[in-house]
Amino acid sequence: MSFKNKQVVVVGAATGIGAALAALLRADGASVVGMDREEMKGSSSITMDLARLESIEAAVRAVPTLSLIHI
Repeated sequence: MSFKNKQVVVVGAATGIGAALAALLRADGASVVGMDREEMKGSSSITMDLARLESIEAAVRAVPTLSLIHI
């Protein structure tokens, strides 16, 4: 499956497996929006802390302001 020209949201994209996944998707041509509690440099991102309900609700409200999300 190709991710070329797809908009993808990756939760936990600042470090570890999430960062590796985001890098792989970008390498395959995807536009990645990262969600993490840490600010991410060089990418579209939404700051979100999964331990705080209000943070999750704010992140969910922010998603429709982005272009079409494919994955």
